[in-house]
Amino acid sequence: IAHSVKQLATRVRRRTKKLVAGDPATTFPLRPALTFPPGYDEAALYAFVSSVRVADAPEADMLNYCRSDFRRFVYTWSLAEHARGRALELGANPYFTTMLLREFTGLDLTLANYFTDGLPARGEQNVFFRNRATGEPASVVLPFDHFNIENDPFPYADGTFSVVLFCEIVEHLLMD
Repeated sequence: IAHSVKQLATRVRRRTKKLVAGDPATTFPLRPALTFPPGYDEAALYAFVSSVRVADAPEADMLNYCRSDFRRFVYTWSLAEHARGRALELGANPYFTTMLLREFTGLDLTLANYFTDGLPARGEQNVFFRNRATGEPASVVLPFDHFNIENDPFPYADGTFSVVLFCEIVEHLLMD
């Protein structure tokens, strides 16, 4: 048995060496190439996404967050770009990904957030942005379901959604 394990380990080591012999960024891409909606390049899409502001959110914080995570927002959008049907976005606030999904997919979005105990089960937030067609300031009221995904039952029947996005939550989870 020891001889067989040693042979297997040697084969795995050789195959792994072949895999990583090239450029590690190509083999294990940590920064995959971004795709953009038709008619948009990175600068144009950044101009739209960086215009998104949640009412009462500090403008500098929103801009810094967009600047540091823009690639992630676009990459997430690209994963759902061709999806159709109903989508649940858990942790929708601060709505950067939401706005990309609203503007550049055919998904029917349901948004969910959790801020603190004691708030109503339904809420809404005003989100400001620049209209893509006119460049003029615009706003939208985004309704959301408010529940704690770690403690509360999800207020949706099984099979309700064809897409579920879980983007702005992991770092806030408290239970192991």
